Amino acid sequence: MVGHFDDSRAFFKSTCTSPKSELPVLGDDEECNLEKIADSFYNWIVKRCEDARNFYTDLEWDRIKNNPYSFNDKELEIVEARKKIKWRKIGFSNDGDVRILVRNESNLTLPFLTIGFRGKNPAIEGSIWLPISHVIPGQEYIVEHSGYKEYISTENSEFYHLPDPTPEEKDIFWEFRDIDIS
Repeated sequence: MVGHFDDSRAFFKSTCTSPKSELPVLGDDEECNLEKIADSFYNWIVKRCEDARNFYTDLEWDRIKNNPYSFNDKELEIVEARKKIKWRKIGFSNDGDVRILVRNESNLTLPFLTIGFRGKNPAIEGSIWLPISHVIPGQEYIVEHSGYKEYISTENSEFYHLPDPTPEEKDIFWEFRDIDIS
């Protein structure tokens, strides 16, 4: 396997090697059969880039091209507020939800707090979004979240602090959703 895009994977077939020509790129279909999807890796990557571009509206694409790596003032406030929202796992409820004590030491009320999640058996890693719009500055509350309990048992679950978000990662942090903060 030499790459992937969404759910599709790209392969070179080792028996197709030739020092004089580029290898075709093969992709797997729903039955895991390999079929040719591009004449070369270059053609495949160009096509994947075009497909990725089509995920964005023209307005969103212009914003990416013109200012891809910066936060606006409101987003910078959210980054700073995240640093001042303290949390720790305190256990699990009787029905298996993770219980997290959240203390808001910032001057903002955020709608969500994104934290890391890791599980084993099966191995899974991602994040969860704690609804904290009711945790106003200076207060603390216990927030409950399912925490992937339908996939991972509580003894196989780990929750951890994520690093500060970067501008290019803000779409995975629910704090940056278009929700008004006070």
